Amino acid sequence: MKKRWIHALRRDVGSFFRISEALKVCSLDFQLSDISKGLGGRMSLNKNAVPSIFAWKQTSPRKRLSPTERPYLRLRKEKRSVPEKESFSVCSEPGKTPETANDIPETGTNENTILRAASTSLNEMPSTEKYLNGVRIPLRLLEKKCANLEKTVADLKDKNQAFQSNVFSLSRFTSDEAMLFCTGFPNYKTFLASFEYLDPGDNGENVRYWLSGERYPQNTMCLHRSWINFMYLRFGVLNIWPAREAVNRTMPEDFRKSYPSIRVIIHCTEVKCAMPSSLLLNSELFSAYKNHTTLRGLVEISPSGAITFISQLYTGSISDRKIVERSGMLDLPFNEGDSVMADKGFILSDILPLGVSLHIPPFLGTSTQMSPEDVVRTQEIARLRIHVERAILIKVNNFIYRIALSY
Repeated sequence: MKKRWIHALRRDVGSFFRISEALKVCSLDFQLSDISKGLGGRMSLNKNAVPSIFAWKQTSPRKRLSPTERPYLRLRKEKRSVPEKESFSVCSEPGKTPETANDIPETGTNENTILRAASTSLNEMPSTEKYLNGVRIPLRLLEKKCANLEKTVADLKDKNQAFQSNVFSLSRFTSDEAMLFCTGFPNYKTFLASFEYLDPGDNGENVRYWLSGERYPQNTMCLHRSWINFMYLRFGVLNIWPAREAVNRTMPEDFRKSYPSIRVIIHCTEVKCAMPSSLLLNSELFSAYKNHTTLRGLVEISPSGAITFISQLYTGSISDRKIVERSGMLDLPFNEGDSVMADKGFILSDILPLGVSLHIPPFLGTSTQMSPEDVVRTQEIARLRIHVERAILIKVNNFIYRIALSY
């Protein structure tokens, strides 16, 4: 396809012409049948489209019609096309005029002409046996060639079946164990339900691929980024905030004994990023905790371990309190009597909704040593709060690490 495009554009790759991502071809150089329109109104090229409309390919102007033929020239041609009849001046039988004698054909002459033509055609025709011998040889060659082709087709079918068995496709992961291992979905039905909800289209026309002018992605990086953005737009509108009854029903026994009013456990996570060239942006992204440029985000989980909220990413120098204020967590539908468990960095008692309490480890303050009650409380909160860090490590960071490896 690349060679067809270069040939159609009349360009030779060299020092004066190079193919790069910045090279563009105007849409006016394509036929209307080469362009398709997706559901979102986005126009894209078909798979085998090749530019064909150029200035040097314009058709020549319409030729001038030939002049009308003169009447006397047409009559002269008609006279030449009519054969002249042979005239006889002598009549062989009395009582007949020369005009009527001209209509009588000469029987002997016609018979001699027919016999001469038949003898000539018989002499020119080859014998039947010689003809069959000449045809039999190429027929055998064709039969042998057909047998070789049938054998080649059978070998290719066997190889194709062997390759299909090793292809990484959905048909290989119909069991729940294989689906859980490869995708993280608990079973095959859940995967199909999620895929139907996403609705990428029969040929993926609903997915806008990243940095790609084609309908299909050019590489694996483009494919991963495009699908991550597509899933974010589709899944981002779903409400994953659980009701108070669902939290109570799935709450573990450890939380029921110590903190039965816990609604969510919150924690901030950081993801390393590249160092920008701008010094101002670099100072905003630098995290003293990681000693690197990072992006920070807020993650909330229920006592059962399900992720209930994920914020956008902010610069690494931002504080935990600012992330809570900007992320929209305070606008979530808390019930009166709910409580939030967090680390010491989340001093949120004055900004939480009315009726919502905060559980964080106690501070030492002006005392030289913690009291036994504060030590026990710190251990209980740390023992329960570790679940949110495990959820971030297993579900969030592991997912980001897999994406980074694919790039």
